[in-house]
Amino acid sequence: MYGSCQTPDHPHVDLRAAARLMVGLEQERELTEADLPRCTTCGEVLTPLMFAPKPQLDSQQVAGLNKLVRAHADQPLAVLELGVGDQNPLVKKPVESLLRQFSEWNYVVLNQKPGPVPFNLQPRTAVIQGDLKTNLAQLARLMARPSKAR
Repeated sequence: MYGSCQTPDHPHVDLRAAARLMVGLEQERELTEADLPRCTTCGEVLTPLMFAPKPQLDSQQVAGLNKLVRAHADQPLAVLELGVGDQNPLVKKPVESLLRQFSEWNYVVLNQKPGPVPFNLQPRTAVIQGDLKTNLAQLARLMARPSKAR
């Protein structure tokens, strides 16, 4: 079992020793946030990683994504994240990496319980918390209104 912080290039940490230590501490006293395992580089509390079988990538889809990224690298763009939990690094890490590379891109997170947004992406991030169906319906109504700005 491994854990990681929100920064992709920081090392993953084996949590087995920390888990054994926490079990021992729990028998002595109530655990506090100070007892949680932390990143050895930045000190952020680690999130357990959930590893899954390596996904099979479709080379045509990857080529299409690369083409899209190159075509819009210098343009304002909004990356919309719908209902992706903060325990899903298979989606979160690549998206956050792209957002770090392209300063013109913004991040919109719609989730029932959104997780933390990396500090360096916060100025370009809008977090909308609540029911996805309700929020998307409201967004659709807003987009359907005539606007002078369009």
